[in-house]
Amino acid sequence: MEKNYFKYIHPGILVSLIIVLGLVIELVTDWLFPIINQYLSNPYLKFPSTVVVVSGIMFLIDEFLWNCPPFKWLYRVDDFSGTYEGVIEYQYLDRKKNLKTGRKRQVKVIRQSGSKIAISTKTYDENGELSSPSVNQNMYVEKCKSGNGYTLIYNYLNDGKHLSKNLNTHFGTEILKFEKDGKVKKLSGRYYTERDPYMSKGILKDFISKK
Repeated sequence: MEKNYFKYIHPGILVSLIIVLGLVIELVTDWLFPIINQYLSNPYLKFPSTVVVVSGIMFLIDEFLWNCPPFKWLYRVDDFSGTYEGVIEYQYLDRKKNLKTGRKRQVKVIRQSGSKIAISTKTYDENGELSSPSVNQNMYVEKCKSGNGYTLIYNYLNDGKHLSKNLNTHFGTEILKFEKDGKVKKLSGRYYTERDPYMSKGILKDFISKK
């Protein structure tokens, strides 16, 4: 998955942060390193360039500090990470054009950094066996117009043929709504697939984050 470090960042806040970091680093190095060099027999100690230091700090923020104050206000998205368990209600036409419907348990794991959101999904048959795993291929996030929650839209690849002879490898699209009720994270939405021979679709219900 392609990584874009600036995809979810507020540009204005980022520019301000870089300027402030650059000034602080310059002031600290101009004051600190002459003092340190006084006590060295060979005063050759030099600080890395400001660009290198700022890049290192931005990497730490992106990987580890993106959801911690004050850095979380640098980003225009919420913390979606967690393990969600819920139910999908599906429908599709079989090869004889008979409508098939049903419900299956599904688990979604969202892993997130400041620059990437990855969703892996596992769907289970009625007997509890793993039916089909999938992973997202890209991600688009926007805040809901109501101001309550976010919409996540992504394509995914389902490689079901390795577990089920009746399910071919196929691509699909999911449209999820993320909401928070206090500290409880919730997902709901719908999906569509290009499943052979006919497209299938369904809805996602009652997905609650367990951790």
